[in-house]
Amino acid sequence: MQILEDIWEKVCIGYSYYSGFIHSIFPSQLGDLVEYCLDIAIACLIIKAVASAAFHTKGGND
Repeated sequence: MQILEDIWEKVCIGYSYYSGFIHSIFPSQLGDLVEYCLDIAIACLIIKAVASAAFHTKGGND
């Protein structure tokens, strides 16, 4: 269980850096909008990667 807590802590720290970087480029509400849009895009890419791995055939045909 401690391993999962350590991973989650690193994810939260990384997200904090990511959010701070976005807000250092874009002002307040525009930074929020850009961050939300990037979050959605990243979530879609993760879902696509997991789905591709889960439904990939053994023969290697895509």
